[in-house]
Amino acid sequence: MSAADPFVVENNSIYLHYIRHEFSEALTLIESVLEKTSGAAEYPLYVKGSPWHFLPQPLKALSSATRGK
Repeated sequence: MSAADPFVVENNSIYLHYIRHEFSEALTLIESVLEKTSGAAEYPLYVKGSPWHFLPQPLKALSSATRGK
């Protein structure tokens, strides 16, 4: 696999969106990759299955609540 491999580029893009908390952009790209691969792409499935993209606001609230203690 070379660095120009489209899956490597897409995985890197998914990763960057995810760590920047750009979850809607990451999910859009994930859906695109999964459609192209008929659901046979490991990293997009891993990220999509991660619960963290569903919980950013509750996690922020929990984090700020526990800092006060």
